[in-house]
Amino acid sequence: MEPDEERAAAELRRVNAEADKLVAEADKLEAEEQHLLRSVVKDVWMIGLAVFAAGLAALQFAEQVGSL
Repeated sequence: MEPDEERAAAELRRVNAEADKLVAEADKLEAEEQHLLRSVVKDVWMIGLAVFAAGLAALQFAEQVGSL
């Protein structure tokens, strides 16, 4: 192999290695994104339940105050 070809091959290997690192990093970020999305959905669900419970408590309080 000629020197120019060797340099080009070495550069290609370097670029491929960097691309592999970027793919691995993208996979990690995608997994983290999925984890955060599940966490947000869980938090929204819990907030919804809390609002529902507060609404029920307010209705119960209104019934008790109204019957006094």
